[in-house]
Amino acid sequence: SDSLFKTFTVYKRPKAGFFNLLACSGNPTTFVDTSRAGSGTLSTYFWNFAGLGFSNNITPVFSFPDVATYNVFHQLTNSYGCTDTITRPVYINPSPVSNFTFDSVCVGGTSYTSFKYLPTIQSPFTIDIFNWDFGDGNASNKANPRHAWSTPGYKTISLVVTDNYGCSHQ
Repeated sequence: SDSLFKTFTVYKRPKAGFFNLLACSGNPTTFVDTSRAGSGTLSTYFWNFAGLGFSNNITPVFSFPDVATYNVFHQLTNSYGCTDTITRPVYINPSPVSNFTFDSVCVGGTSYTSFKYLPTIQSPFTIDIFNWDFGDGNASNKANPRHAWSTPGYKTISLVVTDNYGCSHQ
């Protein structure tokens, strides 16, 4: 007869987990890893963003193109080779669209240019924040501001709108 005895160590599997920060279409979404190593330390990370992109970072950032629910897959391995995976749905909210019109663009005196925000946003979201930059060091947070320039010349006007969920567009 013959006998064989071997001693080995059983390691605890890691536990995969994550959550995402603000998720808006066309904007970067940050994913925060909340995984636990089990035994040892976490050594590798793999993320699959619904087949649209991949990452090996601990805290990846990814931009989803459209409003939809995407399944995000996260796999990790600890220093002993033990793995765990998790797949979670991530809903991507609509981003508002910044657009505006303006009337006359004359300089001096009482010549004001009136700007009008043209809303493009999906219900039930609403625009909460307007950030206008008139290209001359002046700004406004009104939806439909007026502005007068003191000098003629080329001006770059920008509008960044942010909705009640926190999604923005420039």
